[in-house]
Amino acid sequence: MDPPSLDDQTFSATDVGAKIPNYTPGAQWGTQAEPFSLMQDPLQAEVSINAYAKPQGMTLSVWAKESNENWPNREIVNERAAGLDGKPIAMTWDENGRLWICETVDYPNELNEKPAVGRDRIKICEDTDSDGQADKFTVFADNLSIPSTLVCYRGGVIVQDGQTTIYLKDTNGDGKADFRQSLITGWAMGDTHGGVS
Repeated sequence: MDPPSLDDQTFSATDVGAKIPNYTPGAQWGTQAEPFSLMQDPLQAEVSINAYAKPQGMTLSVWAKESNENWPNREIVNERAAGLDGKPIAMTWDENGRLWICETVDYPNELNEKPAVGRDRIKICEDTDSDGQADKFTVFADNLSIPSTLVCYRGGVIVQDGQTTIYLKDTNGDGKADFRQSLITGWAMGDTHGGVS
């Protein structure tokens, strides 16, 4: 295995105050000690990819990454692949080689129980020129609330959207979902970390 090429300066942290839970092991679940205050700063994709240990001779490359708007104070190395705007929480590939991603802003703390009020979305990422990087990003569906998993099915996609399992499909060919059907409702979401996936 080729070891990751990292040093201590790669992982900087920011003091966010005593906001990070510190659950301690024990018989009673949920027992907390003094909260943590240092949170690791996010890494750009080109830096993060170096943190992987990989088999000798194998190389990794960035296929899609966050948009420039997520990094306002940093220089973006490759703008072509930069089309993601939220936290990617789930993804799958379809039969056409397109990557479908559930992007979330709401997770984990902003579950919206009413339809069409969430801030999350499903984005389709495509490599239209076969150069090994995504260059087309299409919002297939929005106003979702914590979509935690998805699977392509019969020309559309089945999505776990918070408390409801739904089927979405583009019926007019514009790349956006215009058909929505609830399949299963009533999933418990008392703790979004334990949602259906």
